[in-house]
Amino acid sequence: VIEHLLQAISGEPAGRSLRYDPITTRISAMRQEDDASLPQGEWQRELQRADWNGVAALCEEALVEHGKDFQIAAWLCEAWARQRGLEGLCCGAQLLDGLIANFWEDGWPAIEDDDVEARRAPFVWLVATLPVVLLAHIPLLDNRAQAWLTVDVFRRLTMRGAAQADEALQEGPDMAQVERLIAAQPQHGDVLRTALDQARLAWEALDRRLNEHLGLEAPSFEPLREAFRQWEACLAALWPLKAISQPEPVVEVVAPSAEPETMSVPARIERPRDRAHAYQQIEMIAAYLAEIEPHSPTPYLLRQAASWGAMPLDVLMRSIAQEEGGLARLLSLLDVA
Repeated sequence: VIEHLLQAISGEPAGRSLRYDPITTRISAMRQEDDASLPQGEWQRELQRADWNGVAALCEEALVEHGKDFQIAAWLCEAWARQRGLEGLCCGAQLLDGLIANFWEDGWPAIEDDDVEARRAPFVWLVATLPVVLLAHIPLLDNRAQAWLTVDVFRRLTMRGAAQADEALQEGPDMAQVERLIAAQPQHGDVLRTALDQARLAWEALDRRLNEHLGLEAPSFEPLREAFRQWEACLAALWPLKAISQPEPVVEVVAPSAEPETMSVPARIERPRDRAHAYQQIEMIAAYLAEIEPHSPTPYLLRQAASWGAMPLDVLMRSIAQEEGGLARLLSLLDVA
């Protein structure tokens, strides 16, 4: 499919601008949906839902027949992610990487007088949009009936164990239900890890490609990297990796000695050498606890703390602010609310 979308359009390789084309208006309308998490009050009505199949079909038609438009490709990436999860997200990055490689000079929106802002805008939009898609809309389980279980839902359930979470969630599923669902799909964690690694590699390749063309004007992909880290931490908590079995040590039987028995001295805990080493130790502790207490929230919270330590303050605050009630939950966890 990607190769087909990257084929030049007959007559003019990159086609024409689609900014004011009716197909762009139709795609934009199909993307519209209501936020189910927002209260409706007295004005209860059926929620509007996006038609992601329709969005994907129209985006593909536009790219093949009308123009190599980066905003259309960005919308297609979003639609693929909503349709096919991590696999769709990976394909979206590969499509955008191919568009940059083949149509950067004459693609749309056009670069005029060395002004790259219009060309940069679709990528800025993606960096703001895809972390929300990753955390709130891509399900963790391979079952349409259980699509409600996302990384965001798992995080809220986890934080409920350490602090008060949303009242609405407290009346919904609990961790015991999640554990039963995970136990029914024991191999699915490996499938998700593979898909996550492939998606992350594809987006890192796109980031490098974009930096080659935009340099300092390229948007930061850090919010997307943070979303990948949260996925990784969630998978580690729900499907902990099995420790590699070690051969049993050979115990040498020694004749008892006449010397009096002495007490063994515990090994001294190594003091962190620097900040990076300290966070590395936190990750090691989290990995160990995930092995021995796979359903405890503690490993997840430790990994969350370690990931925050790697983020600049402005990026951290933006990430927290994007979550509903995120700041309140953070203050509650810190016992300063």
